Amino acid sequence: MEQICEVCGGMPLAENGITVCSECGLPFSEEPQELFVPLSSAYERLRAGDFHGAGEEFSALLHKYPDCARADWGILLCRNGVLYEKRGNYTFPVCTLLRRKRIFDDPYCRRALAHSEGRLYEYYKYEAMRIENARRSAAYQMDRSRKKHVDYYAYEALDDVVYERDVAKKKKNAWVGPLVVILSLIAIAAGVLMILLGVAQGKKPKDSLSIQFKGTPTVYSGQSVDALRPFLDVVYTRKGVGSLSTDYTIEGTLKAGKCTITVSYEGLSATCEVEVLGVDGTEGLTYRSVKGGAEVASYTGTESEVVIPYYYEGLPVVSIGEGAFFGKKVTEVSLHKNILSIGSSAFSGSTLHTASVPSSVLEIGEGAYRDCKQLESVRVDAPILGEAMFASCPSLTSVDLTNGTTAIPSSAFAQCSALYEIRIPSSVKQIGSYAFAACTGLRVVYFPMSLELIDVGAFSYIGEVSFPHFEGVWDAVVKVDGWCENTTFGPFMDY
Repeated sequence: MEQICEVCGGMPLAENGITVCSECGLPFSEEPQELFVPLSSAYERLRAGDFHGAGEEFSALLHKYPDCARADWGILLCRNGVLYEKRGNYTFPVCTLLRRKRIFDDPYCRRALAHSEGRLYEYYKYEAMRIENARRSAAYQMDRSRKKHVDYYAYEALDDVVYERDVAKKKKNAWVGPLVVILSLIAIAAGVLMILLGVAQGKKPKDSLSIQFKGTPTVYSGQSVDALRPFLDVVYTRKGVGSLSTDYTIEGTLKAGKCTITVSYEGLSATCEVEVLGVDGTEGLTYRSVKGGAEVASYTGTESEVVIPYYYEGLPVVSIGEGAFFGKKVTEVSLHKNILSIGSSAFSGSTLHTASVPSSVLEIGEGAYRDCKQLESVRVDAPILGEAMFASCPSLTSVDLTNGTTAIPSSAFAQCSALYEIRIPSSVKQIGSYAFAACTGLRVVYFPMSLELIDVGAFSYIGEVSFPHFEGVWDAVVKVDGWCENTTFGPFMDY
C-alpha cells in the first residue's frame, strides 16, 4: 500500500534508515491495515478543509484506539483549522480557525506528545511551535488591519461577520472597560498596602517548592526512587525568586501502577504522582546480589503463578539462581526479557505446566527443568539450550525452539516419553549425545539442512521414528556409531 504524508500529501523518502515525507519531513509510521486506512481517510478530509468531518473520523478512531497519537494530533489540527501551504520546497501551517488557548495547553496536543516517541515525538513538539507562531501571526495581522483588538473564540473563522459581531459587543459593553480599570487600580492599591503592612510587621513572603516533569518518566517497579531524578525539575521559590534545586531528597516506593512520591528541600516538601512500569514481584521471592544486579535465590511463597520483577531494591534482576525453584509447587514462572542466566536445576522437580525462556538468556545451567513431571509445553526464544535441560519430563508434548541455536546439547530431551514431534531449528549443526534418547513416543522429526553431526545415542531406544523429514543428502551428515541404537527410521520425506 503506497503511503502519502498525512500533513502535506508528500511522498515517502528514506532518510537515515527512517521513512519521512519528502516535503515536510513528517516521519511515516508502519501502521497496521485496520489503523492506516481510517487514518488516511481522516487526513484526506482534513487536507480538503472538511474539519468537522475529519474531526468525527479522528474521534471515532481515538475511541477505538485510545493511545493513537496520530489521531490525537489530527483532532488538534481540526480544532485549529490547520492547513499546509507550500512555499518553495517547504510547507508551512496556516491557521484558518483560532482559539484562545496556547497550542501546548490543548489536551489533544498533550495526549499526542504523551503517546508518541522518537522522531514522531520530536516532530510534534516542533510542529506545535510552528502552529502556535502561525496562530499568533494571524491574530496580529488581523489586529493591525482592523486597528482594534479582537477576541477570538473557539471554532470561529476569521471573517468580517465574526469581527463585526465582536466589535458590536465591545461597543455595547463599553462601560465595562473603565470599570475594570478602576477596580484593578483599587486592587493594586490594596495589594501594595498589604505588602507595606507585611514589611512593617517583619513578615516575609512564604517560600515554596514545586515539581515539574521533563517528559514522561520511564521507571520500573522495584527501582530506586532516585531513578526519577532525570525526569524531575524541582523549583525552590524563595522571596518570590525561583531556582532549580539538585540536592533535594526523594521518598517513596516504586510499585507497578500509580505511585505517590515526596520531594523535600530546605524544610519544604511537595508530592506528585507517577506511573510506574513493569510488574511487582510475587511475595516469597528471596534475592542475592550478583555481578550486574540481583539474582532470585529461592522461593518460599504459596502462589502457584510466580512473577519475576524487573528490579529488586534498585538492582536489576538478571538471573535465576541454582535450584531456586527446585521441587516447588508452581505452575508458571514468568521471566522478563532482562534475565541473562538460569542456574543448574533452577526449576528441576517443580510442578511447572509451561515454561518460557526469553531471548535475553545467554547462559543455562545443567538440568534447569529436569524431572518436571507435569511440564507439558515449552518455548525457548533464547539462542541456547542447557545440558539435560528438559530430561525426564514425561508429560512434555509441545516444544518450540527458536532459530539461532547451533546445537542440541547432551540429554536435552532424554526420556520425554510423551513427545510425538520435534522440529529442530534450521540453525542447528550438531545434535549431542543422547539428546532424544528413550523418547519412546517420538514419531516425527524435522532435521534441518544445516545439520552436520549426530552424536552417540542421540536417538537411541526410541523404537521407530515413522516420519523423519530431511531435505538434503542424508549420507553427508556425520553419524557417530550407536546414534540410533534400538531405533529404526522410516523412509525420509521432504519438508
